[in-house]
Amino acid sequence: MATRETRRCPECDAEIPPSDVIGRQALRRSQACREKAYRKRHPRAPVQKAPCRECGKSLKIQPGRRYRLCSSAFRRADYRKHEEKW
Repeated sequence: MATRETRRCPECDAEIPPSDVIGRQALRRSQACREKAYRKRHPRAPVQKAPCRECGKSLKIQPGRRYRLCSSAFRRADYRKHEEKW
């Protein structure tokens, strides 16, 4: 029979007590430690700044954002402008 030993959490360095459950043992002590490890492995993309195409106001452009316009009114006007070309 294998001995159960106390492990240490790599995030908070606390002891992880052995479990009576058969199967894979926990790698981290808590959900907070798992989330912290996930955030380390998947860093956020940096937020870029760009000017609005209509008024020039500075915008925070996040990855995947389609429009570089600061308001829905400008988006509607831009859509109508392009709709005339189609």
